[in-house]
Amino acid sequence: MSQRFDTLCVHSGSQQDPVTGAVVSAIQPAVTFRQLGIGKPLGFEYSRAANPSRRVLERSISELEGYKHSVCFGSGIAAELALFQTLKQYDHVLFCEETYGGTFRLMKTVLNKFGLRSDFVQMDSPDRITDYVTKDTKMVFVESPTNPLLDVIDLQGVGEVAKKHGLLYVVDNTLLSPAFQQPKKFGADVVVHSTSKYLAGHNDVVGGSLSFDDASLQEKLGHLIKATGAVLSPFECYLTLRGIKTLYLRMQKHEANHEKIAAFLERHPKVKRVYSTTLSSHPKRERFLAQATGHGGTFSFELKGGLASAKKFVRGLSLWTFGESLGGVESLVSHPPTMSHSSLSREERLKRGIHDGLLRLSCGIENADDLISDLEEALAGV
Repeated sequence: MSQRFDTLCVHSGSQQDPVTGAVVSAIQPAVTFRQLGIGKPLGFEYSRAANPSRRVLERSISELEGYKHSVCFGSGIAAELALFQTLKQYDHVLFCEETYGGTFRLMKTVLNKFGLRSDFVQMDSPDRITDYVTKDTKMVFVESPTNPLLDVIDLQGVGEVAKKHGLLYVVDNTLLSPAFQQPKKFGADVVVHSTSKYLAGHNDVVGGSLSFDDASLQEKLGHLIKATGAVLSPFECYLTLRGIKTLYLRMQKHEANHEKIAAFLERHPKVKRVYSTTLSSHPKRERFLAQATGHGGTFSFELKGGLASAKKFVRGLSLWTFGESLGGVESLVSHPPTMSHSSLSREERLKRGIHDGLLRLSCGIENADDLISDLEEALAGV
């Protein structure tokens, strides 16, 4: 029987124990597993390579994203690193220009030392990608909407260009989660998640995942996770699975708060601009609505007065927490220029529109009026 998404969130991964009938999948902390003889494992050998708790989580994420396979890692960046390690020296990767700062840092300060090359391209039109494709280009990597300015990439258009040139098409779906966007429908070969964010959803576990259909990629990633060891622990798998059970419900509340708070900020005289797909003023809202079913809980706004105003605003908060990350039940405020995108030079940040007065909000699941009251008090001190 096919299941709707909210049902899948509760039951994906076949979490019930067939022996005891337990409705929650067991945490299996074993490092090693008994084998019947030489070359006769019972299904698991050593937890770095595979673990029953991780296997359940991987099945769950696969079902939510609609792929055959998923592999889970100790963080979202670890998942990206493993994917890039399937390439070879001098291979070339194309990224959308406004890519998560951690991905930019990984490429520019780590992987370029090993000969992996990259370009960060403005993808207003998918056809622009063609101008950067070389004989060594192997992958195109995008996120939509982007972090932190919520630019909207034409997922279908990029997928068609990637297919035309034989490129592996990768989409980071962290910001919306499969609850509101499923990149496979638009041709994505691989979907990346920082499972720390909306999938786990409670700011209490760090993790990452890759989802895909290609069995040969599963074999490569299986080798890499065994060789490099960036695995998710059994307890972290349990926490993420528990978070997934309420993913759909939480995303509804995140979105409702996002919509109400964005509307409030757009009207405020001390706010220069709001970057939110919930607003009719978003220049690519129609494109967004054509490929997503909801808005998530994350958006950004820029204060008049730049960095000085941002500092005063942050000091005035009491209910909102000033800190990194997004996607949890607690509402968070971050400052991308000094946090998520600090690895970019100031010149690069300004080129991308990440100005010193920019603040990113991750709307939690508290009462929206309480959150707005706190923002109002903080803005009064700017």
